[in-house]
Amino acid sequence: MVKRLGTALGLVSMLAGCSVAPPPVVEPVEQVVVQKEEDLTPVYEMVELAEKKALASMNPEFSESSDALRQQSYDLFTDANILCKELNTCNPMIITDSFNQVLEQQTARNQELIIEPEEEEIFFGEPSPDIPTIRKGDSFSILSEMNGPVKEAVRHWLVKNRTAFLESYVNFLFLEDIIEASYDPAGFPIQLGFGIGSQESNFKLQARSYKGATGMWQFMYQTGIKYGIRGDLRYHPELSTKANVRYLEDAVERFDDDLLRVIASYNTGIDRNALQGKEDYWQIEHKLYAETRTYVRRILAAIELFDDIRSNEKFYNITLPEINPSLTSVKLEKDLSLGEVQACLGNPPWMGSWLQVLRNTNSSYGMQPFDYIPSGTDINIPTMTLEAYDQNCRDSEFLDFLLEARPKFKKHHIKRGHSYGYVASLYSNECGMSQTNMVRAIRDANPWKPSSVPVGKTMIVPCKQ
Repeated sequence: MVKRLGTALGLVSMLAGCSVAPPPVVEPVEQVVVQKEEDLTPVYEMVELAEKKALASMNPEFSESSDALRQQSYDLFTDANILCKELNTCNPMIITDSFNQVLEQQTARNQELIIEPEEEEIFFGEPSPDIPTIRKGDSFSILSEMNGPVKEAVRHWLVKNRTAFLESYVNFLFLEDIIEASYDPAGFPIQLGFGIGSQESNFKLQARSYKGATGMWQFMYQTGIKYGIRGDLRYHPELSTKANVRYLEDAVERFDDDLLRVIASYNTGIDRNALQGKEDYWQIEHKLYAETRTYVRRILAAIELFDDIRSNEKFYNITLPEINPSLTSVKLEKDLSLGEVQACLGNPPWMGSWLQVLRNTNSSYGMQPFDYIPSGTDINIPTMTLEAYDQNCRDSEFLDFLLEARPKFKKHHIKRGHSYGYVASLYSNECGMSQTNMVRAIRDANPWKPSSVPVGKTMIVPCKQ
């Protein structure tokens, strides 16, 4: 699904005080005493519900009720703050952290993996009735006579989002065998997988959206369960691709092999009323949300560009250096993060870095800067980087420099009530950082949202000293 924060500015304006009173002033407490879980449960539930309503207000599907959802979110934050003050052992930083996260949602990127919202679509006229519906088994070459909106989508990839398209293509090359192994037996063209993956995640296995969709194919939690990939299995390349194909098969059966409806359903839902019926897709397109119309056109445009690259026609002036997508397994001689490995490998031929390829081909290992993979572990690297790996990632002055320059950190065992803000207050003096900077550093070093810091896990605390 295309990820948009269409009404995020409205939420920020309201929560920041433009439409309602300023956010509640939270008085931090100096100390958290162990509290029975049930006493604080209502506070956690209010904060979680406030976040959900804030995110729902950003969803185009709820545009008519977005103001009410924003107000409900604000009221829940306020009520949670009042209740927290009544509980002597409640840590109000839980509410502050969550509230600030909502305020920053439309621009914050905790990681490069959060999918950016799309801008409003631009039309070159209405869809041409001469463009037929594409059915399973048809060649996508019929797109060569494209209608105006699809041409604009091609232009979007070439002019506005060229870097993302090239990144998608390179990432796809290293996942193509996995995708083809599921797509080919099911009778789906590999171009379809490329188009969907490019629009959904740029083929980043660890991608997540503000709505909660995760993985290369952006499965929501409940949809993942339906198709056999519960929880973190949505990040698994083979299993998530098989689930993606099972969804496509269900949609093909529902829509009588109409691939355009199938593509649209991947964004808007298989049960969407506007997709039902027997009319040609282009005749019912105007009934769909603008987000879904744009989504389908961008995928068709990505397929057009993919075919142009593979045919060597180069009409769209996309040229790439020769890329060998084969992988080689190497054994780490030091404890290293994937970020440190990519530094050893140097720049790929298209510039940028190898980091996303390493993440995609070593998906079982942690992605955070402090996730060090133990020495003796076998990891995959592109075969074309083997010489650079041997030169820099084994005993070398460069590797010594990376290890010596590592940031220092402490590990903190998380207990009930230990929010980012509270943990920052414990370590800020010891680590020589202000509490504000410490909170930011802790957020960047850990993968959890402020309202969902898991009890019992280990939190990374960056520390200068």
